[in-house]
Amino acid sequence: MLGIMKKDFFRIVFVPNLTFIGLALLVWFETSGEYDASMALTTSAWIILFVFGGIIGVEQYESKFNGYRFMSTLPVTAKDIFGGKSVLVVVSLLIMGFGYYVTFSPLIMEPSARNTLQNLVVVNSALVLVLVGLVYLTVAKVGFSRFYGPLWAVIILIGISPIIGLSLFKKDVLSFLDLLNRTSMIPVIALTLLVYVGLVLTAIKIKESQQ
Repeated sequence: MLGIMKKDFFRIVFVPNLTFIGLALLVWFETSGEYDASMALTTSAWIILFVFGGIIGVEQYESKFNGYRFMSTLPVTAKDIFGGKSVLVVVSLLIMGFGYYVTFSPLIMEPSARNTLQNLVVVNSALVLVLVGLVYLTVAKVGFSRFYGPLWAVIILIGISPIIGLSLFKKDVLSFLDLLNRTSMIPVIALTLLVYVGLVLTAIKIKESQQ
């Protein structure tokens, strides 16, 4: 498992978080203390864009160069492969989520908006885990190449949806943010982890049955 983690660390953890740091610093200098809940909604989508985008990049690389076929010739199991990858996703989310909150929360003057920022980090991270779990399940079952285009379309749609929502349905979006501010994230975290682990374990069982 450690070998798989070393192999994918650069693309799953290092590159997404380095990109985040660059954009975060740019926004930090440009906002001049005007960072609010609406901007938090827009920029929190970065978590999905960078982390999930990194996963798609890795799986596209594996598909193009027959990575899984090559790994099947090595002394590693399906549990090592998907276990190592899934742990790296969690590590990347923890680093980016913490960095995101630490970077932007000091720019928010209202305590309620700061809580909204925290909950947005959790919600976006939860969405990433579910999407990644589904990707690993798909990779184990039918492969990745046929879903490459649609997955990038999903990422782009998620990335621009906050901007579109604020432009066309600002009142409804702000109402949603207010509801989110009053919602406990503990059940969301617990349910997401259960779903993520379940998807990854299912992917492992499918891959093992094919060997």
